[in-house]
Amino acid sequence: MNEYDDALDSCKDNADEDNICQQLYVDRIYDNIVTVLVNAALMHVSQNGKNFYKFWWNQELKAAKAASVESNNLWKVAGKPRQGPIFEKRAEQAFVSSTSS
Repeated sequence: MNEYDDALDSCKDNADEDNICQQLYVDRIYDNIVTVLVNAALMHVSQNGKNFYKFWWNQELKAAKAASVESNNLWKVAGKPRQGPIFEKRAEQAFVSSTSS
């Protein structure tokens, strides 16, 4: 038993302390919820750094990704054409970006 259980047991015998008992009960529920959330976070949220899982990401891939994003943005600004040099450059950059990894 913990402090809340002891206090709640003493409340059962003393009806004059209803507000205190209710507050203790709410505090107990709150503490249980916080404990569950903290434990869930410790079990399921990664504690590793931002680039921990991308150890293979290098400058070449970074440049290919930037070129792909730039050509995609240009394609969008141009109205998303389905043919022509802007479309072809976008397709080429997307292919290069996807095959670089």
